[in-house]
Amino acid sequence: MKKITASVNASAAYAFMDPVAVVDRNSGRIYLFCTRWPRGASTPNSTRAFMCVSNDNGESWTTPSDVTAQIAATDCLVSGFGPGAGFQIGSGTYNNRLIVPTRQYSPVTQLTYINTVYSTDGGNNWVTGKDIRPAGECSMADCGNNKLTLNVRAGGARSVGSSTDGGNTWSAPSAANSGGLPAPGGGCQASVYGLSNGVVFFAGAQGGEATSLVDDRSKLMIFRSIDGAVSWNKKKELWPRACGYTCITQLNDGKIAIIFECGENMGFIKQATRPAGWMRLDIVIIPEEVTQNGYWFE
Repeated sequence: MKKITASVNASAAYAFMDPVAVVDRNSGRIYLFCTRWPRGASTPNSTRAFMCVSNDNGESWTTPSDVTAQIAATDCLVSGFGPGAGFQIGSGTYNNRLIVPTRQYSPVTQLTYINTVYSTDGGNNWVTGKDIRPAGECSMADCGNNKLTLNVRAGGARSVGSSTDGGNTWSAPSAANSGGLPAPGGGCQASVYGLSNGVVFFAGAQGGEATSLVDDRSKLMIFRSIDGAVSWNKKKELWPRACGYTCITQLNDGKIAIIFECGENMGFIKQATRPAGWMRLDIVIIPEEVTQNGYWFE
């Protein structure tokens, strides 16, 4: 896989943040979105949204293009995507729609919103859905039967909303709808993935005990729902020590893959000076059988 580079002036010292990819299963095309932040920016007032495309499974990419004007909601700037991954609706009225979650900031209201950005024509054009609050880092998934679920980082809890119109409008995310999904006390991103048939997976840190040396991000968990993210009938600890942000998907052979931040301590080291290897990316691959209601880990 080749490195993606942007045609920008190096002296401008930009950072490209929160990349989110979505794949069109019909064309095989990969759309990769991210936000560009100027060095030292402490507010989203100067962010821009960029997109590049691969037609050869990530071997090469188009030059990143500024798509802010196309996907920013009224009076908003795109302050982030996901983070995690987008998805393509797999059945029903909105079959084949491409979905990407964004976080958008309004200088007018000085509030941040979640907005779905979606395409109904294979990625040629993108439409921005209605504002959702409360906002936060979020992940979306296809539950099947024309329902989507939205899972939001909300302090030390998870908030969950849903959409029945292909991601244009959503119920207000609520912790009461989370089904008891865990979150570290300090909060952390997590991810959801749906199979379009009512089966939905959640992957995220359960949380542990913070100390003077480490934070409370630990214990990677996977949960499974068979009723479209209403309740979660199965769970399993996958990693006992430090873990953070996750991204979950299904591989071509049906197995479920979770890529996640992890470390060897019982939480991530707090000190500004950290040793090499204090955090890494790792992946857990679990068998296809977990997608079936009659099977779970023994």
